[in-house]
Amino acid sequence: MNKICTVIIPVFNDFVRLEKAILSILNQKCNLKWDIIIIDDASDKNDYNTFFEKFKNNSIIRFFRNKVNLGPAFARNIGLDNAIGDYISFLDSDDCWSEERSFEFFSLICSSEVDLVWGQTKYFVDEGVNYSWYKNGDIVFKNLVGSIAYKFCKKLSKIRFDPSLRYGEDNDFWLQLVDKNVKIKKTNSIVLNRYIHGENMTFNKEFNSNKTTLELLKNRLKQK
Repeated sequence: MNKICTVIIPVFNDFVRLEKAILSILNQKCNLKWDIIIIDDASDKNDYNTFFEKFKNNSIIRFFRNKVNLGPAFARNIGLDNAIGDYISFLDSDDCWSEERSFEFFSLICSSEVDLVWGQTKYFVDEGVNYSWYKNGDIVFKNLVGSIAYKFCKKLSKIRFDPSLRYGEDNDFWLQLVDKNVKIKKTNSIVLNRYIHGENMTFNKEFNSNKTTLELLKNRLKQK
């Protein structure tokens, strides 16, 4: 029987890009069954209903909806609480999985004795210009959530995102994994296409995320 991979996707008023994200999952060529969890974080009701009607009969997609906006950390935790997969991966609604992802990425997570696999991200800026943003040894400040597939194990089952963090919650999640001494495997394949656009390309977001991560690292060092 094929293994199941749960893909957790929070969304807030971005259903055009979300459809592309879903298609990038369904187009993967690998021997995995998909369990896609969409968590709507109180988007416009009409836009949500239109999208829901389009995909409600797809048996591999499950929908959850917050009555009020609670942020991506809370939304991802809903996905974790309802995941049924042998493996778990996260995807932002405005990103897509690379076509390369399945060839090496999922073979590693399925065959190796590892807890998680992570790969490279390619960035597309303003719908046209693209570049790769990656440097060995500098992983804390990169967007790791989308580019990691987690093996669903006891170490992960007790880890959740911190809803109190409005920035850097993905890096906090990563640091929790590191504290659990998870076994990590890296691939040089580009596994995530990240699209930088007006809604997510702001200096304040990047600055606050990095600031939060530095504070988290500082607190963890004090606890050692």
